[in-house]
Amino acid sequence: MPEPDLVLLHAPSVYDFRQEAILYGPIADFAPAPLALEIFPLGYASLAEYLEHAGYNVCLLNLAKHMLDDAQFDAEQAIADLNPIAFGIDFHWLSHAQGALAVAQIVKALHPETPITLGGFAATYYHRELIVYPQVDYVLCGDSTERPLLRLLECLSLGGAPDQVPGLTWRTRSGQVVENLSEPPPASLDDLAFRGNNSSLNYQKDYPAAVGLMARGCIHNCLTCSGSAYAYQRVHGHETPTYRSPEALARDLQNVRGYDNGSVYVPCDITQAGMDYAYRFLQAMRGFPKLIYLDLLGPTPRKFLQDMTDALPHLALQIPMGSHDPQVRQAMGKDYSNPAIEKTIEDALSLECECLSLRFTIGLPRQDHDSVMATIAYCDDLLARFGAAGRLQPSIAPLVPFLDPGSIAFEEPERNGYRLLFRSLEDHRRALLASTWKYVLNYETEWMTGDDIVRVTYDATVAMAMLRAKHGLIPDESAEALEALVNETRRLMAEVEHVLASKDTERLQDTLRALKPEIDAVNYAGSWKSNLGFAETKYDGEPADSRCVGPARGRQGVWGSLKGWWNRRQAAPSSHNAKAPPTRASRFWYRPPPI
Repeated sequence: MPEPDLVLLHAPSVYDFRQEAILYGPIADFAPAPLALEIFPLGYASLAEYLEHAGYNVCLLNLAKHMLDDAQFDAEQAIADLNPIAFGIDFHWLSHAQGALAVAQIVKALHPETPITLGGFAATYYHRELIVYPQVDYVLCGDSTERPLLRLLECLSLGGAPDQVPGLTWRTRSGQVVENLSEPPPASLDDLAFRGNNSSLNYQKDYPAAVGLMARGCIHNCLTCSGSAYAYQRVHGHETPTYRSPEALARDLQNVRGYDNGSVYVPCDITQAGMDYAYRFLQAMRGFPKLIYLDLLGPTPRKFLQDMTDALPHLALQIPMGSHDPQVRQAMGKDYSNPAIEKTIEDALSLECECLSLRFTIGLPRQDHDSVMATIAYCDDLLARFGAAGRLQPSIAPLVPFLDPGSIAFEEPERNGYRLLFRSLEDHRRALLASTWKYVLNYETEWMTGDDIVRVTYDATVAMAMLRAKHGLIPDESAEALEALVNETRRLMAEVEHVLASKDTERLQDTLRALKPEIDAVNYAGSWKSNLGFAETKYDGEPADSRCVGPARGRQGVWGSLKGWWNRRQAAPSSHNAKAPPTRASRFWYRPPPI
């Protein structure tokens, strides 16, 4: 196999996570390996396919996944063995601040003459700070960088200056920083091919749920979201979202039917592009045989819910409510009443929606300890009214680890009841190495300090688990195990806090080294997920996203558990025991072949 022209690297959140002792606790709710975050952004798929279509050889080296899979994996040697024209490192989520920069530093040490490019939402937001780091040569700004990356690779191949590459922040040979003008966002995402026999869908083989790219941007303004209309206008210059046509989106999802993903997910309310778009999508997806998970961002008419369930025989819905309190929701940019959303819940379940997930959040404006615990009581009432069939799945988790840069809350914290504890890229990078998740948080609110957020998170996690057990969603033993885990986590946190108070750095390091096995056990135990929907069903196979380092292997998280739940429901052993064909072209590369 020829050497790759471009190697795309996916770094762990914390590069040295196999050595570091960091108590992450409930952050593992949405990431089975919270220090690794090994699922790479979907944008990597479109970049790879676009460049391969142009004739370039692109390989993805998912360092985070390999480091999770194999405790002996030598990331430095894997990087040293490669010799591409350029390296790319995704820096989409701010939670990769430490890992992305650490990997860039390693690459620069091993390949001092090979250019390193960072891209993604966080890279775009912090492009001026990133370019100051000596290990970063280029930062590609924007959310649609397929064409700019192609032009950059062409420049690097020919040895030319990249002064005409749109949206590129770079340094000249004299060290002068240059910011190239960005190009307008594309009018449509239909130029992204996403063909089933090419890289983009193959790259999703190990995703717990195959993801469909409907849009870049949003029409809504949720307070803490970096994908909001406010954020896209401020950071990317988008006035309106860019959509993939409903027919093209449906083709993308139909193309993953042959893969072992237990479900597909469209991370966007399909009605935000208008009802014509939504109905065209439903028509194109009619009869889809897999579980499909869609978002609802507010109350939805029964007629449309009926049309959804008629078209999609295995429909699951997710409503990110945030809070039971309408005043809290209104502060979050979600202005609807409880009776209105409860009517949607009742209608969806009566129309045989296979699962309805309600997501609640800790760390919102106007929210204190009593308000959070009142959300648990509200879920109890909802389950008593609508949860008899076990298809209503409430969950609660803290807003972690950061307020998203570019979001309304990050840009206007005081106006919205937040106190930012730090703002710069370097401060976030350092925070990710803090000894406990309390010190990773970049915010407090007017109503809750960091200590309050930690305390109510543990209280609410146990209360939600007990509630789910009460209503038969998880076994009593799972709830009791979670309570024991929370107690153990509290004990470990108190021990670390006690040493921190002494301000004895050497003693702190000795304590963390001694506690690392116990910290790893609670980080990766997986019991945090028992307050999430589908977490009680364990996947019989061993998908890549479930593998964790430490004495106790973590469960797969909400999406991996969803995959297992769906496969078990099919009662077809081949659907969840079959192993996917090998896709690694060498010891370390992940270059999918044509199929």
